Amino acid sequence: MTRKIAIANQKGGVGKTTTCLTLAACLARQQRSVLVIDCDPQGSASRWLGFTTSRASFLEDVLAGRAALSAAVHPTRLANLSVVPASQELAVQDRFLAARRGGEGVLRKKIAEQLGTGYDYILFDCPPQLGMLSLNALAAATEVIVPVAPEPMALDGLARLFATIGLVQQ
Repeated sequence: MTRKIAIANQKGGVGKTTTCLTLAACLARQQRSVLVIDCDPQGSASRWLGFTTSRASFLEDVLAGRAALSAAVHPTRLANLSVVPASQELAVQDRFLAARRGGEGVLRKKIAEQLGTGYDYILFDCPPQLGMLSLNALAAATEVIVPVAPEPMALDGLARLFATIGLVQQ
């Protein structure tokens, strides 16, 4: 059974990408097969995993229907760890998904139809806002890790994120 974990928080700078990549590397070193899906148009996880902007398939191509999800999976330097990279073009897909009926479930459907259970873990590195890219990751995930800065204002954001997760579950 594949564990699908979204690392999400609408606040930037709280360690989402660092948490995602550290967890991915630790799991891969324990001989678990891991796929990181970079859902952030900033593409930090993609760059840290050594993916360059060569013309290959990206997450935005998958969401737009221009490529199969399996074609967007790229190996990394670390054994057992692959990435579906993102580029700045992914930001455009956020708007297209919002206009599409059922747009919040596109990624979940692509994973079920095109990847199956080929991975022990799928980790979603979410962007720092609760737009359609984050909603797609939350809808595809079965678990959520929420990195939080230890400050009072962060707790307000955490409450809003839990409310959003509740809506996604429904």
